[in-house]
Amino acid sequence: MPDEFIPFSFSEKGKSLCSLYPDPDVLKSIYKKLSENDKFGILRSFITEGIPYVYKENPLAYEAIRSFIAQRLQLNPKEVVLVGSGRIGYSLSKKQWGKPFDASSDLDFALISQPLFRGLANNLKSWIGDLKLSRFKVHSVQETKNWLSNIDALKNSLDRGFLQSNLFPYTDNYLTAKKLQSTMWLLNKRIAVTNNVPQIAKSSTRVYYDWLYCLKQLYITFNHATS
Repeated sequence: MPDEFIPFSFSEKGKSLCSLYPDPDVLKSIYKKLSENDKFGILRSFITEGIPYVYKENPLAYEAIRSFIAQRLQLNPKEVVLVGSGRIGYSLSKKQWGKPFDASSDLDFALISQPLFRGLANNLKSWIGDLKLSRFKVHSVQETKNWLSNIDALKNSLDRGFLQSNLFPYTDNYLTAKKLQSTMWLLNKRIAVTNNVPQIAKSSTRVYYDWLYCLKQLYITFNHATS
């Protein structure tokens, strides 16, 4: 049959998701019943696109924040996306699903950038080499264990197409990670002195190789949280 005679296929169950910020119980109930394709559609529409809940009263505040991050990291603002509780208004973790966003919550940003991802990957390679050659100084057995645990976590996420800069040491030896960490630190400070924006505990980032890896990880996280 020619393509123009084939109707689009999608679940009618999604009709209940007519709000930009759906009720957490409704979202969980519907999401669990959807096909894989429709689940990815939910993630794209509700978790990575549109005006985040936390800035629904002041959308340009969100644009100012993402532009600030983008400028410092030489990204396009479209590559800076708020996800998590700040996006939809409540926690999306399994243990705290539905907990409303408040001043104790974090802003979780996804940065979609192959150059930035490669920079962090090179930082990780250098850090592992520095540890092996004793060029990276540690001050205790516990500190060594903590850094090795961070490296294991980074190596695991590297294979899944994302890296977290806050797991790296803050040093000029790993400049991409340092730049990301300093950007988030400065962002926190500027939010704290800005009127008419919700206050937060802190902000953090995950850098993804591309959108495919980002959506795959969101899919894994969402499936776990709603199981």
